Amino acid sequence: MMKKIKFSEIKDFSDLPNYIKESSDKDIKFKTKSEVIREFNNDKWSKIDQLLTNNPEITLEKIDNQMESFSSSLTFFYKGNFYFATGKEVFEKHIKVIKEAIDPYLRDTNSIVELGAGYGSKILNLSNSNKYRNLNLFAAEYTLNGCRAIENISKKIGKNIQVGYCDLKKNKIDGIDIPKNSIIFTSYALHYVQNLHTSFIDFILDLKPRIVINFEPCYELHNNDEFGYMCKRYIELNDYNKNMISIFNDAQEKGKIELEIIENIIGGNPFLPISIIKWRSKNP
Repeated sequence: MMKKIKFSEIKDFSDLPNYIKESSDKDIKFKTKSEVIREFNNDKWSKIDQLLTNNPEITLEKIDNQMESFSSSLTFFYKGNFYFATGKEVFEKHIKVIKEAIDPYLRDTNSIVELGAGYGSKILNLSNSNKYRNLNLFAAEYTLNGCRAIENISKKIGKNIQVGYCDLKKNKIDGIDIPKNSIIFTSYALHYVQNLHTSFIDFILDLKPRIVINFEPCYELHNNDEFGYMCKRYIELNDYNKNMISIFNDAQEKGKIELEIIENIIGGNPFLPISIIKWRSKNP
């Protein structure tokens, strides 16, 4: 059951506030290619392969429940307030936020694409909703074990999803042909591109999407109060992106895109909340 708490109470449930406040630049965890591969391909997504091998009848819900973040209670941020809740409750809130942002654009499209899809949990959970059941599903992921997990899970649960590879740092997608007029989204994926380049906008616009929605932590959308400082410092300590909003604003100012930003909505980590960035070509 979700329990509302004060910002000052986060330290009673988590070591993060003290870690952030006491940190120095020596604590920065640089997100090199080998580090990302270790964290996701070798550690997190390899566990999915093991679950699938050991449990032939396993469902997506049971796989989600086996993830580390589901098995404990945690503090999280939601629309300006702080809460203590189970990992499952937080995940369900995330899916609801993503679904509510995407729903208005389902009309006149037949495809939805997730880039940086991890093991596919978000797009596959979305596909269980009635409005999504007739959509063509596409997922692209950076890690081999992630791609394998998406393929194996989708087969287990009877979903038809096309799976490919993507490297958002290099503007590269392989193995899938994304249809025009698709809904394209990312969730906690684009923030791994430390310095987003303006070429990313052109790369995505060349796919002719109906809409692009990025659910991402945004360094530039935090102010300088205590909470904002700690969010920015956490991003610095983890070597996440710090220029995403500047790139989108620049593209809007140049007349390339229509842009809407809804700031700092939800974070399972209270110091890493996502904002919702919606954009599409100004000249479709």
